[in-house]
Amino acid sequence: MSIYEKRSDNKHYIYLKKQGQPSLPGRIHEITCLPNFHRASEFIIITNGNVNCNVNGKHSSLEAGDILFVDSFLPHSYVASNDVDGYVLVMSEWYLQFFRKEFERMCFPTVMSKHSKNKEIAEYVADWHLWLEAGKGTVYDGFNRANLFFALLYDAYSLVPMRLEKGNELVVNMLNYIDENYAEDISIEKIADEFGYAKQYCSKMFNKVVDESFRKYLNRVRVLRFREMWDSQTVKQRDTVLKLAFACGFESQSTFYRAYRELYGTTPKC
Repeated sequence: MSIYEKRSDNKHYIYLKKQGQPSLPGRIHEITCLPNFHRASEFIIITNGNVNCNVNGKHSSLEAGDILFVDSFLPHSYVASNDVDGYVLVMSEWYLQFFRKEFERMCFPTVMSKHSKNKEIAEYVADWHLWLEAGKGTVYDGFNRANLFFALLYDAYSLVPMRLEKGNELVVNMLNYIDENYAEDISIEKIADEFGYAKQYCSKMFNKVVDESFRKYLNRVRVLRFREMWDSQTVKQRDTVLKLAFACGFESQSTFYRAYRELYGTTPKC
């Protein structure tokens, strides 16, 4: 069973690590992962060795010079050879917003094997990696770098139609609906009516794909949006905790604090 990685829900989430590089405390990054899926898009840039991958049930073998693309919500896993080298790049949908608007329901091929083109792309990613590790620039500089990366890929490859299982596509639509309407009075019943499905089916598919109830996920999104607003000093000086919580869709103080503690283990600090 694939696991839904919730960390990529964060608006400006980006992960760019090199094989063998220290990542979390006590851990190093490896180009290997168990079955999982996430909202973010993922790229594997192989500069040495081989990687056996499975994307949405389709097996592929990558070699040095290849690039793997995993689109949003596609289950995937991969195992690398001992001598593998390269980069893993994971970006939230925020970085793809212009690309998605311009090329609706289109994406890059899963396996990209034009090695002469990929060499330039790999060099760009290596420079981007050093830039991130040095902590340079703002999040908008990162957004510009992401779009230059997409431009390099687009110049090298023709786009292909996006592929999603029917149930997964419904859940993607539900998640996008939550993103756009989290501050409103929304419920599983309203979303079921919006998309023309039975409430029970929507609830079942949501729990199956996300591995979390609709209400718990909705409250987590609201907490994340609250945190984005609260971390803004100009907003913090102007609004109270509860005023911002209610602006993000919470209807009671107890529900907000319970959801916040579940995510952060504490309450907001003034």
